[in-house]
Amino acid sequence: MTKTIQKQIHSKNLPYASLRGYLEVELKNAARIESSLGFSKRALNRADSKYDPEPFVYIDGGSEQEINKTLRPILNDWITKYLKPFAEKEEVSTKIIERLEELQDKNDLLKITPLKSQVLPWIWSQETGTTQHRNQYDYRVLADYVARQIAGQEIFQGLGPMKRIISSNGTFTSGRAELITDPRSLKDTKGKFSLVLRLEVITFPSLHQPLLKVDISKRRWLTQLKSPRYNSHDNGPQEDILVGKDLKAKKRSGERLKAWEPIAKQIKERNTRP
Repeated sequence: MTKTIQKQIHSKNLPYASLRGYLEVELKNAARIESSLGFSKRALNRADSKYDPEPFVYIDGGSEQEINKTLRPILNDWITKYLKPFAEKEEVSTKIIERLEELQDKNDLLKITPLKSQVLPWIWSQETGTTQHRNQYDYRVLADYVARQIAGQEIFQGLGPMKRIISSNGTFTSGRAELITDPRSLKDTKGKFSLVLRLEVITFPSLHQPLLKVDISKRRWLTQLKSPRYNSHDNGPQEDILVGKDLKAKKRSGERLKAWEPIAKQIKERNTRP
């Protein structure tokens, strides 16, 4: 259905960033969210292949009924406030949107599949002694399990509890997970920073079980878009920059932050309704 819409609008992507914003805020037990939600042109072009579409969200726990109950108002809001105005502007056939709403009413718009995987121990080769994963999910399941144990805990003294980054390019199908502290300021220093804990599941020859690699970095938050450099006089250690490597990337990120404001307002209004 979404592929049919995509064909009618040709060069543009569907407005999936707004839906991703809803999911990031509303899905309290989401472990991973794929950035394009399977709506990018590249992902939709694969719909004609013999392979099933890749999942776009992994959720920790919950029954199919509970998940559908959470997702239903999210999808209703997104279709009404974002997809339908977009389709009208792009002159997409109303019959397609009506069919989409019909599938939503019947709870046939999404397919929710339980995923079972064993965190530890892993099996290993009798010949080499090297550990082996049972399926394609084992790496990410182990990384997510460890991330769940850390989330909500204060790892860095005085910086508050760690929070999971659930939507990030390049980590959706990998054995990596990231957690971050709230932004903090330092005296006599411009801007704010967060500490990032990056987890990665790796294997080595002859080791019976996987290893967990832990990296720590400092991530700086941009406060303005006037200059492509941040604190150029600061000669401290190399750091991550939160958004982009150039001014164009920073501007795109600024637009995404602005887009969050109406989404957050709508969610707040919906949650306060009697």
